[in-house]
Amino acid sequence: MELDPFNIKVSLIEPGYFKTNFNLAMLPPTFNYADYDNVRDVIRSTVSQAIAQGDDPTKVAQTIVFAARSHSPRLRYRVGNEAQWLPRLKAILPDNLFRFGARKRLNLP
Repeated sequence: MELDPFNIKVSLIEPGYFKTNFNLAMLPPTFNYADYDNVRDVIRSTVSQAIAQGDDPTKVAQTIVFAARSHSPRLRYRVGNEAQWLPRLKAILPDNLFRFGARKRLNLP
C-alpha cells in the first residue's frame, strides 16, 4: 500500500518444489547445534527429494512474466501443487493436525 502513490505494484511469487539447484545453493548455517543435526539432515534429504521430483521450473518463470505484464497484478501467485494446497490446509485444519501433517511430510519424528 505504501507504494500505491508511486504506481508501483508488488507481487509475491510463491513456488512449491520445482526441479532446480536451489537446494545446492543454500548456505550452510553459521553454527551447527549438535542437537539439531538429525533434524537438519532429514529435512535436507526430504527437500532434496521433493525438488528432484518437482515440476518444471518454466511454470514459475511463466508466472513471473505473467505478473510483470499484468496491468493489475495480484498480490500472491502460488505456483505448483504444494504451494496451492498447503495454505488451504493450514486455513482449515486445527493447528495440531496441520503440524502433524507437516512433520509427516518432512519425515520428522
